Amino acid sequence: MLAKRLNIPIAQVLGSATFYTQFRFEPVGKYVIRLCHGTACHIAGAEKINDTLRANLGIQENQTTENGLFTLERVVCLGCCSLAPVVIDKRTGVR
Repeated sequence: MLAKRLNIPIAQVLGSATFYTQFRFEPVGKYVIRLCHGTACHIAGAEKINDTLRANLGIQENQTTENGLFTLERVVCLGCCSLAPVVIDKRTGVR
């Protein structure tokens, strides 16, 4: 619909939509848990936290729980390396 309205190829719309992480093709959970995997967080144990979150939520990265409450995202850096490892809820900003 957007491509038709803007009179551009669908591939151009899709190219933009897949480039930016803010665009989604599936609904996300009420709580989007972002786990940093930057260097400082990786060294401080982010992978262990990731394994625990996946096991407890029953989902893999970039998936949403069946009840629609949680989505788990892997991010490269949240910009607070001195607090490593860092997990943030996109909705509330709680770290």
